[in-house]
This record gives sequence, structure tokens and C-alpha cells, in this order.
Amino acid sequence: KTLLDDTQKQGIDLREQLIQFYNKYYSSNQMTLAIVAPQSLTEMKQMVNDAFAEVPNRNVDKPEKEWAGILPYNNGKSVIPSFQHVVEVVPVQDLRQVTVTW
Repeated sequence: KTLLDDTQKQGIDLREQLIQFYNKYYSSNQMTLAIVAPQSLTEMKQMVNDAFAEVPNRNVDKPEKEWAGILPYNNGKSVIPSFQHVVEVVPVQDLRQVTVTW
């Protein structure tokens, strides 16, 4: 069973929903990049510019502002499966981190 199976059963066009999300929220003003490399600062700036210059800047607000107050489910019509519970997590640190290793 996949996410696509569930969305098709609900009449949701998953591809179209993903495209709409991308067009609305994929914006360079919502992104942060951190790099560590042995190259000089000038070389790293050029590498980053070459790789990311075409990322659009739509000057959008954070999605959280639009989603404030909206429950994470819609009576079985949500793309995301839910048990209709809202869980609030209180962080112990002000930290957002993703670690990618390969």
C-alpha cells in the first residue's frame, strides 16, 4: 500500500497536489544552505551559485502562517493518514537540523 493508492481512492490527484505545493512554497527565501569544504570562499560561492542560482524567489511567507489553526486531518479526506489527534511537541532547544550522510 502506498501514498498514491490512498490518494487515488480519495479522488486526490497526488501529482497535481505536489505541483501546486511546489509552485506555492518552493522559494529561495524559505531556504538556508550551509556548506563546509576545503575550497576557498570564492570557489565555494561560485559552486553554490552554479548549483542554486535558478531556484526561484517567490517571496512567500512561511507556510506555517497559512496553516495556523488548521487541523492536520480533514475527516478522512487528508493526503496524510491521521488518527484525528493533534500532538504538540515542545522543543527542548531552538534547533532545526537535518543530517544527510552517504
